Amino acid sequence: EISFFQVEDDGTTGQATTTSFATVGGMWDTPSLADADFTFNATTGQVQIGKTGNIEFNCKIVTYNAANNRHELHIELQKNGTTVIADAQYASRNNTQRIGGAYIMGFVDTCSQGDIYRLRTKHGGASATIGANGAAKMTYMSAKLYTKL
Repeated sequence: EISFFQVEDDGTTGQATTTSFATVGGMWDTPSLADADFTFNATTGQVQIGKTGNIEFNCKIVTYNAANNRHELHIELQKNGTTVIADAQYASRNNTQRIGGAYIMGFVDTCSQGDIYRLRTKHGGASATIGANGAAKMTYMSAKLYTKL
């Protein structure tokens, strides 16, 4: 059996990055896919898994930086408060190249009923905004849960 979950940023609220890892939350829209095996809290950015199985994540954080300074964007996926995978990319370069992202693609993890996953992010260089301005509707978290019948 396969269950799906997907949520995107709401396109207007936004979240500023910081120099320390912070949970991506409070800027999510209502999930566009949310089978019964997932419970999502948009404020905390946490998705709780309802069945034991294997889960595959595809996640993207995109930022907009209006400063004339490079912006290095970090993304990490946590399970029950512990980082399981991370990435970092230069997301913007100067005052004309302002938008960019970091990605977690095709990451598979074994999960148990009740496990909680969340995205966290931070920056190096200039601060930037997730989910608003030039980066609206570009951030998402998507999951496929594979369970045995």
